[in-house]
Amino acid sequence: MNLKIQILFDNVPKEPDFETALGYSCLINLDNNFLLFDTGADPSILKHNLEKAKINLKKIPFLVLSHYHWDHVGGLETVLNLNPEIEIYAGSSFAKDIKLGFPQAKVNAISREPFKITEQFYVTGELEGPPLENSLVIDTPKGLVIITGCAHPGLKKILTRALQIKNKKIFLLMGGFHLVSKTESEILEIIQFIKNLNVEYVAPSHCTGDLALKLFKDRFSEKFIKVGAGSILKFEV
Repeated sequence: MNLKIQILFDNVPKEPDFETALGYSCLINLDNNFLLFDTGADPSILKHNLEKAKINLKKIPFLVLSHYHWDHVGGLETVLNLNPEIEIYAGSSFAKDIKLGFPQAKVNAISREPFKITEQFYVTGELEGPPLENSLVIDTPKGLVIITGCAHPGLKKILTRALQIKNKKIFLLMGGFHLVSKTESEILEIIQFIKNLNVEYVAPSHCTGDLALKLFKDRFSEKFIKVGAGSILKFEV
């Protein structure tokens, strides 16, 4: 199987011509099975980056929203303008708010229990941060790919839940790790927890923080993937 993930919205700059702002969004393509994760903060920036990436949102059937912070749902207007038929998976804590703002949107409310979208795509269910937050779990032959929006519940809790969904190797962990306010010792403890799980690759960005990015790079070496707005990750899985 071929896995391609492109970051469409990030406050971490990477590729030229991709605009940056606080927020996160990425597009997953697993053997032409597509899913959009989060929408970033700004509709116009998301639209610009989608055009730069030459992505036709009409071909994307699913959208998972991690949590109801503006830097993750602010681009929803652009998504629905480009594809009003997209099926949205949002936490029960805010699904009703999405429906109020976009009455025609197809919204599935996700509780605190894990949820299967397809045989490859799963949602952890809302875990307590605060705020309540979903993470995406992708089941591949080489292991799980786990994508976090901000990881408000904490990476330990998210990874534990992911392994309850599918008890197998974690191939890739990426997204916002919410470590920007953590001390070095706190970050190193989390890194050790991740390494103890034999996570193969990490690709943190968004709200991870400069210190945490440096420590992850030091500890994971060539298994650390530097990413930002416009980055494309490709794997044979």
